[in-house]
Amino acid sequence: MALRRRFRTKFILVTGIGIFVGLCANAWVASSNLKTLGNNSITEIGRGLGQVSHEYLINYLQDASTRINANFRRSMADNKILADITQAIMDNRDALQPILDMTPQIDPLWHEMVYNAGGGWVESAPTEPSVVSVHGPGLGSGGIIPARTQGHIRATALLELVMPAVLHNGTGKLQLFYAGPDDATFLRLAPHINLAEYFNKADTTRDKRHKTVPFWRHWFPGIVETWQSWVKGDPDRLAEFENPALKPEMRQIVVTEPYYDALGGGLVMTIYHPIWTPDRQTVDGGIGVDITLNRIVEDIQTVALGRTGFAFLTQSNGKVLALNVTGRQVLQLTKESDSLLADRSLIAQDLWLKNSHDPVVASLRLPEDDEVHLSELTIAGKRYVTVMKRMGQFNQWSQGADPPVNVEESWTLGFLVPREEIYSSLIAAEQAVARSTEIIRDNQLIVMVITLLVVLLAVFLIARRMTTDLVALSGAASRIAHKDYDVRVDITTEDEVGQLGAVFNEMIGEIKTYTQNLESLIQQRTSALEKANQEIKDLNEKLAKENVRLAAEIDVARRIQSMVLPPPEELKQIDELDIDGFMKPADEVAGDYYDVLRGPDGIMFGMGDVTGHGLESGVLMLMVQTTIRALLNSGERDPARFLNLVNQTVYLNKERMHFDRILSLCLLEYRDGNLVVTGQHEEVIIVRKCGKVEIVDTTPLGFPIGLDLDVLYLFSSRYIELQPDDTVVLYTDGITEAENENGQHYGVDRLYELVARVHTKTAKGIREAVVNDVIDFIGDAEVFDDITLLVIKRRDPSESSMGLGA
Repeated sequence: MALRRRFRTKFILVTGIGIFVGLCANAWVASSNLKTLGNNSITEIGRGLGQVSHEYLINYLQDASTRINANFRRSMADNKILADITQAIMDNRDALQPILDMTPQIDPLWHEMVYNAGGGWVESAPTEPSVVSVHGPGLGSGGIIPARTQGHIRATALLELVMPAVLHNGTGKLQLFYAGPDDATFLRLAPHINLAEYFNKADTTRDKRHKTVPFWRHWFPGIVETWQSWVKGDPDRLAEFENPALKPEMRQIVVTEPYYDALGGGLVMTIYHPIWTPDRQTVDGGIGVDITLNRIVEDIQTVALGRTGFAFLTQSNGKVLALNVTGRQVLQLTKESDSLLADRSLIAQDLWLKNSHDPVVASLRLPEDDEVHLSELTIAGKRYVTVMKRMGQFNQWSQGADPPVNVEESWTLGFLVPREEIYSSLIAAEQAVARSTEIIRDNQLIVMVITLLVVLLAVFLIARRMTTDLVALSGAASRIAHKDYDVRVDITTEDEVGQLGAVFNEMIGEIKTYTQNLESLIQQRTSALEKANQEIKDLNEKLAKENVRLAAEIDVARRIQSMVLPPPEELKQIDELDIDGFMKPADEVAGDYYDVLRGPDGIMFGMGDVTGHGLESGVLMLMVQTTIRALLNSGERDPARFLNLVNQTVYLNKERMHFDRILSLCLLEYRDGNLVVTGQHEEVIIVRKCGKVEIVDTTPLGFPIGLDLDVLYLFSSRYIELQPDDTVVLYTDGITEAENENGQHYGVDRLYELVARVHTKTAKGIREAVVNDVIDFIGDAEVFDDITLLVIKRRDPSESSMGLGA
């Protein structure tokens, strides 16, 4: 019954797993199709929603831009009207002179003037509706107003009838004024303010230069010169500036940068228009209109775009003119300076896009055409939809700029809205689809469980019928376990179970026969084991003799290898160089290679490392040494061809001997203070006499030896000049990759520092310091690789001549 239960359980389990996997696959396919359908729907909804939202933002931006542009142009038109009236008065001054001479007797046109001796100015009394202020070069000694200044004051007195009407109509204006030319400096301004006090407050220069320097040169340097340059001696050219169809630089109006009014008027700009002499040759003053930008700033700051979207207004150089608190936080802006300029108050708040802490905002490019630009930005990991449009161009005076008047200035209006707020309805739809998908998935799971239970019940009924014959086989096997070899299984079917019963009966017969002849079989097996044991003994004796022979051969190879290394006596014969080498094999035979060979024209140094270690690596090392010596004596002088011949010899011999080893190899040829480095190995360390360490990377100088037959094109050389007392250190990775008991590597940095510290010693002293430090570092840990070191130091010529090199 246990067998029946086990087989039936396995059968039901395997069948159930197969059905379960099939049901899961079907559910997965259905769920994937449903998810795909939902994603496609969301994509279509998102495309339509995005298009509508983008169109809304673009239309909103264009309307706001048009509104701001219109207000700005109306202010320019007001300035133009007042300038035209003033120009007409100046052009007809002679005809109007009788009227102008009567202005002192006409109360609305003439002001009571008050002289301030301490301040050095003459100004209208506070009871006047407007103010006329004479100061600086426009005022004579003792408060006497010169005749030319008096003439301009009378000529512009008629503006008292016009300025109030222009001031109180049209767009919001703070002040209107006429400023006289440099040789008749005075201001006529409406409404009345204490102009002298205003200038004293706004002028932060130490000596209050506005009292001695003409108005235009002090407050707006370069603007009169720019107007004058437009004429260039040809009065007829002024007609070009009145044609709005021409380029912006051909218009006379100039606008200052936005600044904070010293009298508390908020963010303002001043629009200037020149007044010319009747012959149009010389600037004869100018009309100014101070307009407030507070309404524009408030409109920008209160733009409602979703929950957290905002608008911003910038100049073409990225200076921000209007932005709400949310926008400043999102754009991560900080002031460039928390104070006003040292010598002017004419500057707005120092917020610049380029100073943003976010690199995306700092590198944001403003539009350079009149089209609407729509894009998406990722700021601080959050995606935003941005819409920007450049507004109309105008001439702008910039404080300290060169040239002072920029004829292509424009503002940019932009909207920035979080993408998630634009697509909030889409996100809600996605969540609804996700909930529906979860419900369908739960229903699929219930159907799958019910189906699985029904199928398992059917499988259970089928399995119970199939196990009847297997129970009979199980009972017969139990009787055999109790030494009953006469048992037989009744075969009632011809299927696989019936075939199994027939084979079972045959097996029982063979077991019965084998049991009866067991003693004879044991004797046969014992005899065979004794014979095998004797063969093993003979083989052990042969192996012992072979081990002795191999040990002798390895010892011979090790001795040969040590014999070909350059002996100290040979190294001492090289007077110009102090040389010392060291090699300690990790096995009986080393796989590292170093050599010092004297050639016809110089000294050849070699440093290499064969992959692995042991006898094969040692044989390959001897092969390389022999080949190099033979080629050196053959007269081959080209370093690349020399190394390629070594490579070809090693490759062909390696193929014949079926070796799978290769090696890294670097050759250095010294001649008359110059060192030529060729081939790929570890870095070459050069320590100059002053202690400076230079590292020569040999990786680009070659290719592993023995890996391919012809690699001539991969070899190159580097030329190094050695000065007296300069040191060269060559090493293998057995030093830098040496491990201590903690699994830490010795490392190249430690080697560099040690060589630099002991570079003043002899070559032998440097070698002993490095080897001792490596051995102390390894401690009781196992040495896994050969350790090889070669130190070359150029002797001072004076020492060589004295025989110190010997």
